[in-house]
Amino acid sequence: EIQNMINRDTIIFLNKSDISDKQNHKFNVDTVLASVKNNKNIDKLIYLIKAKLSKKFTFNKWLVD
Repeated sequence: EIQNMINRDTIIFLNKSDISDKQNHKFNVDTVLASVKNNKNIDKLIYLIKAKLSKKFTFNKWLVD
């Protein structure tokens, strides 16, 4: 069912990388393995969100640094 919800605009966010730092799922879209607890890869998630939004709304150049 999850595969049906994934498209080119999807970002897969896998939390709890402080417990296991190996990605145990394979997706053909942007995937972020992160740890909110340790603030690991949160910046990567934010960048991907900004990048995808800027592609959709190119007039908002301030979104991506």
